[in-house]
Amino acid sequence: MSGRVEDDELHVQVQNRLIEELNERNQELLASERRYRSLVDSLPHILVVVRADGRVELANQTWTELLGHPLDEVIGRPFEDFVSPEHRERLREACEGNGERELEISCSGQGYRWMRFRTQRRAEAGWQGLLVDISETRSLEEQLRQANKMEAVGRLAGGVAHDFNNLLTVIVGSADLILDDGAGDPEFVRGEAQRIQATAQEGAAWTRQLLTFSRRQVMEQQVVDLVEVVEQSKVLLKRLVGQQLRVEFGTSSEGLWVDVDPGQVGQVLMNLTINARDAMEEGGRLRIGLTARRLEEPEGVRLGAGAGEYAVLLVEDDGHGMDQATVDHIFEPFFTTKPTGRGTGFGLATVYGIVKQSGGAISVDSSPGRGTRFEVFLPRVRPPAARERAAERRTSTPACGRVLMVEDNEFILKTMSQALRTAGFTVLAAISGEEAIEIMAREAAGIDLVITDLGMPGIRGEELIRHILALPQAPVVIAVSGFVSDETRAQLPSQVSFLQKPYGAQELIGLAQGALAEGGA
Repeated sequence: MSGRVEDDELHVQVQNRLIEELNERNQELLASERRYRSLVDSLPHILVVVRADGRVELANQTWTELLGHPLDEVIGRPFEDFVSPEHRERLREACEGNGERELEISCSGQGYRWMRFRTQRRAEAGWQGLLVDISETRSLEEQLRQANKMEAVGRLAGGVAHDFNNLLTVIVGSADLILDDGAGDPEFVRGEAQRIQATAQEGAAWTRQLLTFSRRQVMEQQVVDLVEVVEQSKVLLKRLVGQQLRVEFGTSSEGLWVDVDPGQVGQVLMNLTINARDAMEEGGRLRIGLTARRLEEPEGVRLGAGAGEYAVLLVEDDGHGMDQATVDHIFEPFFTTKPTGRGTGFGLATVYGIVKQSGGAISVDSSPGRGTRFEVFLPRVRPPAARERAAERRTSTPACGRVLMVEDNEFILKTMSQALRTAGFTVLAAISGEEAIEIMAREAAGIDLVITDLGMPGIRGEELIRHILALPQAPVVIAVSGFVSDETRAQLPSQVSFLQKPYGAQELIGLAQGALAEGGA
């Protein structure tokens, strides 16, 4: 009997010991989990774990600190919900394998913050990632690019003033000749009018390029033809290098479609051209070319780009060239070989940043006495379907209708109203937003198209557009402006077309016909 009691007591002691050890292990496990959680929550970056179905399984406290969302609102929700719609394709690309992308992530009540997103696949399905806040870095990069732009614009200022005065001299001189000698000679008047038109178009091209180049905005990528971007930059680049250099352009006969910010590509061209010009102070030849090339894996890896089809922008000079030690540092910020006051060291660093953010790569080939050759590689994409639809519209029968022209400049109002009438439109004219609203109240149902300037006193164009689009049977709208900020233009309703001043009569007529054809489709 005593033996059984002893066995029971031993059994109880063993159980108690096992319970004590289990409690100790649990305490150690809880302490370890608290240490792990404390470590994860103390990270300066966001750690996130996502299940195979795309929903957030785990996130650290840094998410709340940086983005403002409470974790109980994050866990269980699709991670994609927090990514801006424009960047969800980038997210999917990053999640297809280990990768890195820059994304806009929702910030509670404050829009979006830029994050560098690094992902890694998990063995048990799903993925884990690290979000690094780069909002301040991108802001500083934008300030750097803007400072570089202003430096380039400063170099252009004197030449631009000289050229614009030349253009105005031609226009004023031709107008004087028409007034003095044109009454009895229609062909003479026609020739001088064509000279005025060509000169004004050249000035308009200058204005467009300067506005595009100097505008301050974050990268706004779109699918564009690189051939057209270079073509539109020719006038500015020729003015930039001056008369001491010979500039040769070699563009591709086929379209080279890329997904870039065209303004930033213009800055790349500008900076590379300035670099080439400064390397040829005693004169020389600058060649700017475009071609298509396929990069295979070895060359792509060497350049820091993947294999695939690329549009290649070439900028080549026969200046003094650089040794390898200089080439190794030329893309570093503040690095410059130019004398004090001649360069900030921002130019090529800006080029490198723009190219890399556009998904491309850049190569340099240079040696002392043999000049320098830059090649910028940008991934090719398919042309947008909208371009094909536009081509179809151009071949169709032109559409005409009743147009309300709203413009506070009396000369523009009379000239363009007459041009539209000549093309077959019935035109009503308004000198202000107030007058336009009165006309719309009387004849809204009979107006097919409204063309309105944005920068008018009183009721401004944006307010007039909101009034028009609120009508039961709203007409098609074209907004016009000589200068409009990127923010204002982005806020225009998607169905409103935009026309930049200065514009020609045929350009206005073509846009009006296309807008009516599309609106009636």
